[in-house]
Amino acid sequence: SDSMREGTKPNVKNPLAFKDWAQRPREVSFMIDQLQNLETLVPAIKGRVARDKIGIGGHSFGAHTTMLLAGAQSLRPLRGGERDDFLEKRAQAFVMVSPQGRSNQLDAASFKSMQGPFLMITGTQDASPTNGKDYKWRLEAWNFAAAAPDCYLLLMAGAHHGFGGISGTVRFTGAGPADSDDMEAVRSSALALFDAHVRGDALAQNWLKSGQITRATADGARFTWLEKE
Repeated sequence: SDSMREGTKPNVKNPLAFKDWAQRPREVSFMIDQLQNLETLVPAIKGRVARDKIGIGGHSFGAHTTMLLAGAQSLRPLRGGERDDFLEKRAQAFVMVSPQGRSNQLDAASFKSMQGPFLMITGTQDASPTNGKDYKWRLEAWNFAAAAPDCYLLLMAGAHHGFGGISGTVRFTGAGPADSDDMEAVRSSALALFDAHVRGDALAQNWLKSGQITRATADGARFTWLEKE
């Protein structure tokens, strides 16, 4: 209800923006609940949906939703330390492009409850369009997450909040210039995580473990790949 599709304008201060943050993870879980019914409503996908193979991913506000579904527990304001839990146990992997750090809703402990496998992606020019904090704030999600196997971080030197154009034609504050290398890095690493842990693809798993993406550019210095251990 608070999406751009429903009228929330980018680059415009709007009291409705982000107001339904808690509804977003609930809507994702509801859609998973309804997969069988969707196959009936949309005959073209009947028999083509693997309801036991689920990956969840998102960019920016979508990364926030994905973190909650991966188990990050949000604080309840004025409720004495109580927390909300949106963990979606049916998902096998999570991709968070431009995650959020600590706020009045998420503290260091919020991230410790996240479960993998997951991939976080940010860039050194990935400043927040809402609070102005730089990419080090986004790294807090990675730094505070508990050590666990199959959890990765891709840090992209020079990448802005739009990662070269992953949102298509939508322009917004801090999006940055078009960059096909940045877009390909996001695409290939996200697909590798989903292929490895949703489809069980051994080649994708080997690609993740090898850190091969660090050698994807000529100077070999643009992409940093870390594994949470």
